[in-house]
Parts: sequence; C-alpha cells; structure tokens
Amino acid sequence: MPIIGKFEGNGISVVFLRAEKAAVLHTQVDPTARDIIVRGVPAGGSLGYHPSDPNWKPTPPESWGLAFSGKRYSDRLIISTKNEIKYMHHHYFVDALEIVVPGSVRVVPVARTLTADGAPDLTAPP
Repeated sequence: MPIIGKFEGNGISVVFLRAEKAAVLHTQVDPTARDIIVRGVPAGGSLGYHPSDPNWKPTPPESWGLAFSGKRYSDRLIISTKNEIKYMHHHYFVDALEIVVPGSVRVVPVARTLTADGAPDLTAPP
C-alpha cells in the first residue's frame, strides 16, 4: 500500500524532495495540477536481526510509520521522508518514489543519508 503526501502548490516554484531513494525519483508534470502529490512504497525491514526475546516479531515496512512531511520557505517547498532509518540491521525506506507537480514547478531530488534518527529533514534549502 503506497504512502501519499499532498501539499499546496499555489505559489511554489521549486520543490526539494529529500529521501534516501531521491536519485531514482519519477517526476510527472501536470499543467492542470494545483497540488503537489508525492507517493512511494514502504520498503525494508530488520533482516538479520535476531534478538534474545523469542516472542519478538519484525515490524513490516507498512507498519513502520513511513510518511512525508513538508515545510514552505517563500516559493520553495521542502518535502522530506519521515521515519526512514538505517541502523545496524534496521533499514526502512520509501521506494518507488513519484511526484506530480504543476507545470511551473521545478523538482530537485536530494538523496538523504539515513541514520537511526527518522526525523524529517525540513531545514531551509540552499
């Protein structure tokens, strides 16, 4: 089941999409679109993790809480993944990234280097 983020496109000229898999982002320009829509598929897991608790079960990627967050800076919009992590045996990420933008919006994909902290990167763009 894909995750979807929807953001107001009015007055936006540039979107910076921050995600681990941003380098393979598929961008679609729709001249009739008013909103910016980003979607992706939860992926990953905790392969190879073997805790001492015999009742432990891995969390599937769909239940990890992967999502998109956004923050506007004037005419620029930052969209970042939320809860993407890579730590020891745990690697949860958003795959098959797609974004639909109005015709006047430029998209800048920015690959994130994941850590154990899954907080979104909503810092101001360069």
